[in-house]
Amino acid sequence: MVLRHGPAPDYALLAVTGGCDELLGLPGSLVLGPRPVSMLELVHPRDKRLVREELERSAGRDAPCRVAYLLARDAGDDIPVLQTGRWTLDAQGAPAWCDSLVLAADLLQAMDNAPAYAPPPQPGSRRFPPFGLVGRSGEIGALVARIRKASACAECVLVLGESGSGKELAARAIHEASPRARGPFVSVNCGAIPECLMENEFFGHRKGAFSGADSDHDGLLAQAHGGTLFLDEIGEIPLRIQVKLLRAIEGGGFLPVGGTRPQNPDFRLVAATNRDLEELVASGAMRQDFYYRINVLPVRVPPLRQRRNDIPLLFEFFLEDYPDAPLMSGHMLRRIMEYDWPGNVRELRNAATRYATLGELPPEVMCARGGGLPPAPGDGTLRERMALLERQIIEQELAAHRWNRSRTAGALGVDRRTLYEKIRLHGLEK
Repeated sequence: MVLRHGPAPDYALLAVTGGCDELLGLPGSLVLGPRPVSMLELVHPRDKRLVREELERSAGRDAPCRVAYLLARDAGDDIPVLQTGRWTLDAQGAPAWCDSLVLAADLLQAMDNAPAYAPPPQPGSRRFPPFGLVGRSGEIGALVARIRKASACAECVLVLGESGSGKELAARAIHEASPRARGPFVSVNCGAIPECLMENEFFGHRKGAFSGADSDHDGLLAQAHGGTLFLDEIGEIPLRIQVKLLRAIEGGGFLPVGGTRPQNPDFRLVAATNRDLEELVASGAMRQDFYYRINVLPVRVPPLRQRRNDIPLLFEFFLEDYPDAPLMSGHMLRRIMEYDWPGNVRELRNAATRYATLGELPPEVMCARGGGLPPAPGDGTLRERMALLERQIIEQELAAHRWNRSRTAGALGVDRRTLYEKIRLHGLEK
């Protein structure tokens, strides 16, 4: 959840949104009731001193605030959280308020025997989840389980997924979890190799094989001896190379260009593609026997839109490289959750870099679904449609200003009493 609280001694909560119901077990309207709730009231008694010391340390210096503590939930089922934030100073340099993002700590822990509660990492450190796959969604859990199973086998693996979804990361994870982890991991983008050079790149050459071949050169297959050969965009390999590569995979070895002695390196093949290989087989662009040989253990990497709950974790993970990045508001958090990310993790990483550097998200992200003005309701009388449209605009502005009613009223050009009446009229206080 995203929260804003004031300075010492009260640390009164000024705004809260984005996951309040889930983390606190309470609606935001109760937390922001007539009597301001202190941020310290959300902290388990055992950790109040720790949190107070961190708030005092960071206040007044425009410094990041980062602390792990036990969140005291109303139902008694307390949970560990990690809170990161930054103070805003007033004109006199005194702390005015602190904006923070609170994440359940189990979302940031490694999935393998990680402690349920851990202190915050030291500045400059970084927590890596299993295989580098950030996320705690069911889709990522299934992917990790499949990687473990595939890594225990020596057969070929075909990693499937959209562009930018993390296929090479999954391939490297398969290698690092396998008995070949001590061997080399040779990665090659097949689409980046000109067809005229592909045979030489894959199988190498011998001295004197052609003009300029002044020495022997080991190809990619020989370089991967004892380890894993990762062929990304395997659908780009031409038919004549598929024949030789198929023979090498099946243990028949190969001849380097200009060579007379066959080579038979010991490697495991992991291939990846974002194309429909069955269509390539049907069109004659891929040999059927080659397709069946590489597609023994398929591993599919889910696109980002199918694991939206991992988006905030990934965004936070990328922002760790930028300690001075501005805190993300609840409005922006909603935008990145609603955007479909056709470029997947690669696009999300680029957006995080842009946000950390310029303090803004790409326009296509900000306009995702409810990012712009809501569409006009299509049913009912004019009065009914206007009422629905008014409700949508007020709800959007409240979210944009993190339910700060004073700022929302100012943005809409109405007084606070009018805004309160509209909120009650449209049932938005719930």
